[in-house]
Amino acid sequence: MFTFRVDWLRVGDDGWSAKVSATNGSDTPFRIQEGSVGLVLLDTATMAEVRRLTGDLEHTPPAMKPDRLRPPPPPVLGPGAVWSGTISGSEVLRQGSVVRVLFGPYSSAGERFRSEAAEFFWVTDHWVRLR
Repeated sequence: MFTFRVDWLRVGDDGWSAKVSATNGSDTPFRIQEGSVGLVLLDTATMAEVRRLTGDLEHTPPAMKPDRLRPPPPPVLGPGAVWSGTISGSEVLRQGSVVRVLFGPYSSAGERFRSEAAEFFWVTDHWVRLR
């Protein structure tokens, strides 16, 4: 089980930033990459739109990837480990958008072949509509 957290999200005229973290509560190490977190901009706050963009949660939705991620995540997040960082981007987000945070995809490490790895992603339940 993973726990994802967004401590804060700031949006301004010069871009956006967020303080995020991921905790691996499973017994399995997972690969994470610098591009494994970002913002999802939607027109509505419904999960139906998230499901439509992800093929009913089969693939990650289009996301705005950060320009900066500090500190970068480790290549593998082991059991019980936590990664926390600040992500930021220079894109101006359009007024009226619904913003959620995307974590993933993450893939299990340790399999002999990458094709055998279990992969998942998470789009936050909570959202913010930009004014």
